[in-house]
Amino acid sequence: MAILDLDTIYTNTGDILQVSYAQKAADNGNTAICIKNKKGVVMIAEKPLESKLFITDVNNRIKKVNDSIYQVACGIETDIVYVNHHLKNVLINEKHQMDMDINYENLRNQLVTLVHMFTKYSGARPLGINILTCIKYNNEYKIIHTDCSGKSLFFKSAVIGKGSRIVKTELEKLKLEDLEVSDLVENGIRILYKSFDPLKDQPFDIEVGVMCEETNGQFIRLEKQQINNFVEKYKNFSVDGEE
Repeated sequence: MAILDLDTIYTNTGDILQVSYAQKAADNGNTAICIKNKKGVVMIAEKPLESKLFITDVNNRIKKVNDSIYQVACGIETDIVYVNHHLKNVLINEKHQMDMDINYENLRNQLVTLVHMFTKYSGARPLGINILTCIKYNNEYKIIHTDCSGKSLFFKSAVIGKGSRIVKTELEKLKLEDLEVSDLVENGIRILYKSFDPLKDQPFDIEVGVMCEETNGQFIRLEKQQINNFVEKYKNFSVDGEE
């Protein structure tokens, strides 16, 4: 039997190849990290400098759903535009028409339903993105990792993109609950630089967002001068070790 890869149907090996192809595109995307503890959550995204003309300050990878929900994606990053827009509409309708709370279980269910839908129909291309979604609800912070199949799980810290293997190893070493939010930011930047491969990867800028007690639970996008000390400290790190 020939392997069928032109539709969202199973092969004789039990795979849906279109979803597998989408997952490869997502896994090769730009790295993004989310780290949390009881004090807050930190989102860190790699922004490759594709050109000297590229303006990194306004081309944000971290997207807002509402005041308590933010997302970052890797892979075919334009796919997150649809997901983000759809989530906004669904959650607004549930809040105003059915008076449903936008809690983290409801959010996860919406992510599963939306992304999984694209794996079931022949007229739809599976979304080629991995997504990290951060939510603050009842003074508690959650991170949801969603892959191309729609599988969505909660994590204490999570990574998406091409640097995932190295970043995951480094994140597992951290004692997250012992760290201040500023320590989460510093460690996230350090680990992101440590996953950088100077032979394969483009130079990059860094985007950092924070929701924590110090910001009264509001999302704050950190300015360059607020992270410059960390960037200068770790910018020479790479997969080959500190220079």
